[in-house]
Amino acid sequence: MKYQDPADVVLRSPRYSGPESPDQYHARIRTLLEKRKDQVLYQLDDPSLTPPRRDSLVAQYRQIKADIESIRLDARESLCAELERKYA
Repeated sequence: MKYQDPADVVLRSPRYSGPESPDQYHARIRTLLEKRKDQVLYQLDDPSLTPPRRDSLVAQYRQIKADIESIRLDARESLCAELERKYA
């Protein structure tokens, strides 16, 4: 029997727990989009925004909302991968 030094034992589980299920993947992408939406809303609260910057943020907000809705309606892997590339 091979001797194992107690100092070599990992006391916590590894970070990688295997491949994500489709539900976990969709939830992770949705969370990413929700965080980005919150960042845009926070920026819109700034009273010193110029009108062009405000318009740009409003357009970003509308696009993010549309992307969140597209995940709800059609949660294909290819769509999620495209959104992950877009917002990550």
